[in-house]
Amino acid sequence: MADRTAENDYPTRERAVERIVRIRTGEGDWVALNADGTLTVTADRALAERFALYCSAYLPRPHDPTLALDGAQATWVAIRSVTNGKYLTIQNYYAESGKPLARTGAIVAADFDKQPPYYVKRGLTFVVTVTAPDAYWNERFTLMPQPDGSVIIGSHADDLRDEPDCAAFPMRVTLSGAYVDYGNVAVQRLYLEDADDCPSCSFPVISTGAQRSGEISSAHDNTGDKISPLASLGRDDSEELAAVRDDSEELVAVRDDSESVSEINAGDGTTIAVPRTFAHPGVNLSAAQLEAMRDHVRRHEQPWYADWLRLTTTVPNDMACERYQPTFREGVGRGNPTGSGHIGDWEMSCAAAYFNALRWAVTGDGKYAETVTRIVDGWARTLHVIDGRDRILGASLATIKLINAAEIVRYFDGGHPSMTDDIFAAYQTMLRNVVYPVVRDGGAPMNANGNWDVAPMTTLLAIGVATDDPRIFARGAAMYVSPYCNGSIVNYLTDWGQSVESARDQAHGQLGIGAMIDTCAIAEHQGVDLWSLYGNRLAKAVEWCAQYNLYSGDGELRAVPLAGIFGYFDDISYWDHMEEQGVYRGQLRPIYETALAHYRGVPGVSTVWTERAARVMRPEGLVHFDNLNFSTLTCYNGPAETTDTTPRVRLRTMIEPWYQRTWDAIRGAGAVPSNALIGGVVPSGLTTETMPSYFAVQPDGTLAVTAKRLDAAVLRVVDHGAGAVSLIDAADGRALTVGDELPDGGRELHMTSPPADDDMPRAARFALRSWGIGPMYLAWDGRLVEIVSEGDGDDPHDPAHRTLRLRLGTKLDGRNIDTTPANWLTFIYESD
Repeated sequence: MADRTAENDYPTRERAVERIVRIRTGEGDWVALNADGTLTVTADRALAERFALYCSAYLPRPHDPTLALDGAQATWVAIRSVTNGKYLTIQNYYAESGKPLARTGAIVAADFDKQPPYYVKRGLTFVVTVTAPDAYWNERFTLMPQPDGSVIIGSHADDLRDEPDCAAFPMRVTLSGAYVDYGNVAVQRLYLEDADDCPSCSFPVISTGAQRSGEISSAHDNTGDKISPLASLGRDDSEELAAVRDDSEELVAVRDDSESVSEINAGDGTTIAVPRTFAHPGVNLSAAQLEAMRDHVRRHEQPWYADWLRLTTTVPNDMACERYQPTFREGVGRGNPTGSGHIGDWEMSCAAAYFNALRWAVTGDGKYAETVTRIVDGWARTLHVIDGRDRILGASLATIKLINAAEIVRYFDGGHPSMTDDIFAAYQTMLRNVVYPVVRDGGAPMNANGNWDVAPMTTLLAIGVATDDPRIFARGAAMYVSPYCNGSIVNYLTDWGQSVESARDQAHGQLGIGAMIDTCAIAEHQGVDLWSLYGNRLAKAVEWCAQYNLYSGDGELRAVPLAGIFGYFDDISYWDHMEEQGVYRGQLRPIYETALAHYRGVPGVSTVWTERAARVMRPEGLVHFDNLNFSTLTCYNGPAETTDTTPRVRLRTMIEPWYQRTWDAIRGAGAVPSNALIGGVVPSGLTTETMPSYFAVQPDGTLAVTAKRLDAAVLRVVDHGAGAVSLIDAADGRALTVGDELPDGGRELHMTSPPADDDMPRAARFALRSWGIGPMYLAWDGRLVEIVSEGDGDDPHDPAHRTLRLRLGTKLDGRNIDTTPANWLTFIYESD
């Protein structure tokens, strides 16, 4: 197990009380607490409030001096009242009635003005109260020490956490309350005096955050200070604050060190009991699921075996085999700005670890387990920082695969000896000290509508299981049901299943739902039921996604503009038109099989569309690195199929302008009905194409981009094993076949009439590859299939004079990053 002493463990340190103090103003008054949670000042020291200070100090110090510790890695302080057990906050935790905020579903935009505000603000002034039940981003403050021994307490206000210019603004306390004035340069010096009835201890007050022009400078720079050890303190918050647990109806995450099972009020009349100990393996996959997967594959049973073949043959860059060579880095970053960059090295390593873990679980061949261990060990010894503007996603989406991989190799069937105690302990330390600080607060107040919450929720539950820490698990579960979290089941989904991201684009819409499915799956393996909350609301959301992306529901499927709790109504966080940010309808993500595996057995829950989406994708394969993938292999729990699994697809190009992924492009080529959400349903007659972008069979038997979706060829994807597939026209049985050589060395591709499937000639057997970000591509005899532009004129992207046609090119099959849109094919799955 990992060493969790205060000196080297972030979660332990953030829970420990560093000091208990009274706060004196420079004018000689004392900060006091009113019964309603507001602050005031008093001349009577006996009436001064005592505050417990918790320091979140980032511990891994990279050797690379260019790696800045900002945003999630900066040092923050949470300030908690000893009297009421609440934290100082700039967020509004109460409705006007004075009762804790309660919501029952995502906020309909038309009703947003009826909702309590996210902050309590007066113009640019934030009101600071002592009302937060737990410490998240809006409860993080900075302490800026001054030469005279005073400190300035600063808040980030509503600056976005991981933006480079996130700053701290001084807090002032007056008789009427406590305030933070955004952009204000005036300061109030405050003095922290150890409460005379509590032992004193050394507390590192360290400047954090960027300095705005005109602000008072701090006496210290965060990147150069050393964090003082806490070994001499020996106090956890449970010693002083065990009696201040809130008994209101609001959600309270347990923050003590007791061994008892904590409970969370889910808000729908149910209570969640957080486990004290954890089942292993028990992240996304249980031992029973892994055993079933292994047994079905060894018996060559469908559809599990078909997905197994996809795992062993379609994954690019050797990520599903022992030949994978990871690149380890001290820092990786995602977003713009990218921070350390190279997030792809982390993402590919995590995916490779998961894929190799699945292969070990099925085959028992130690080379796959050893590959997982090599990846886990290398990153555990090397990684110090995950940064960049989108670091929350960088630390969430890929990490869940690494956690699952380590969990499988450590525990399944007794574990593999390569995953030693020392390696596993180092990996646990990395999760707690490098990943956890980035994901612990979710996305507040990022202007993404919920996905920056749902992704870290999943990771928090997974870290809790992987490190056997009930409090981290409870934190993720608490966020999932919190009325104060943008990505909770309360605020992310309506009671009819529409998500806040549903109108944005279907990549983001399905991503969020998929993360919630993963969260529920992890919880289920630990005996916690999140699936059924709010009347199985998540099942309705999966149904909504599936129906819409199977091109059904126009004019009927309920849809209205929804608002996030932050109140952003700008063009990057509020959606009142379908597909407003990107047009990706019909591009199914690998989320449906896992949800179906649970909900198909729940009485009274409809899974009609979920079943269809899962069925048309089988075998699921590798679709997108943002997901676990291969869930036909891992999660399908229906009856064995007597025939081979052969999905039917329509092929779509991704070459623009044929491929239209914005409304400007769509409208630029023709008139379309409105996509505005004004009638309470998905607009009737909604169309997302005004130009052919699908392949159809031509009179000469070639495949060319001449059709819109409904007129495109429907092709069966028949798997022959050993990495070979054939594309067979569902209408007449002809197969895509390599033909004569062309003058430039390429070769024609034609639909021809072959023998029966089992006797398919070599010329009709292609290698199927997945890029990992949606598109697929084909190869034959080591060469890539490509799309060429034919016709008149000098512009190859002129649809008026050019036609796109499929052929075999001369470029060799290699890494996925060496392919281009000229090789990519989008599979639009055909429903029954």
